[in-house]
Amino acid sequence: MYNDTLTATARLLHEFSEPNGFKFLTHDIKSEGVDYVEFVYRAEKTLLGRMYESTCDRKVFDLVRGFIFGPSWIDSEGKTRKGFCSCSDWVSYYERTGNHPMANPEFEDDINAYRKTIRFRDGQLGKFFRLLGEHYPKLNITLDPAIRGADFYVDVRRLKVGIAEIIGMMAGYADEHPNVHVGFDDCVDGNYSVAKITITQEGSFPPPSSIDRIYQRFLSGAGNLASIAHILEGCCRWSVISPYWGMHTSSPFRWRILPSGPGTSICPGMAYDDIVCRGFTHEIEIVYLP
Repeated sequence: MYNDTLTATARLLHEFSEPNGFKFLTHDIKSEGVDYVEFVYRAEKTLLGRMYESTCDRKVFDLVRGFIFGPSWIDSEGKTRKGFCSCSDWVSYYERTGNHPMANPEFEDDINAYRKTIRFRDGQLGKFFRLLGEHYPKLNITLDPAIRGADFYVDVRRLKVGIAEIIGMMAGYADEHPNVHVGFDDCVDGNYSVAKITITQEGSFPPPSSIDRIYQRFLSGAGNLASIAHILEGCCRWSVISPYWGMHTSSPFRWRILPSGPGTSICPGMAYDDIVCRGFTHEIEIVYLP
């Protein structure tokens, strides 16, 4: 089961694939006989209706609001963008020409950037990991072939920043453990789909004393894991897996760090027997609607 924030966020982002939702904000609508101004107005009403009732992640909500209402939003590369759906330039362009703002190269750049900001597709996830491999040449990062088909809605910038932090942590141990394997799986869980990314530093098994120290630092809000949790909170489910969590046995144990909050344990000790843990592993699960 996934918490309300993750599923509500999945539903909001899925609006961008729905013709009756937000799809025609990022796709040409001329052939559909839809009036752009009327469509923007409907999208504004839909978003306003969710403002007080939705439990979706507020950062994602603000990202959607910024693209529809403005005055700005931040793209997947961290650049602040000033173009948005209801701005006078886009609306007046449509009223003058009858064309969707995508027909104007100046506006098209912002729209395409937004599409890349809310969705990983077309091999972009694998490309990102390859870029990280170039940035950390001491790491030998191998990718599951399935990652080529990765296609899911998510706050791309935050996920990239969180993953980069994880790889950066692993780079600190590259001399002893240079091999990092990235796995990918996509499955259906009830009404939702789940994209699962696993990042394993092969052969790296922290001793119990190190794990206890990391855990205490996390509880105090310090350390790399606390920093990553702050970035990824509300974006995904995140666990770390190692043979030494909890009871310090040779069987894998999981520490589910996110989501945090009532009813969710963040302490080590949840058995995880359905994998063979080849090293210290980060597991990220993104909930989305296909």
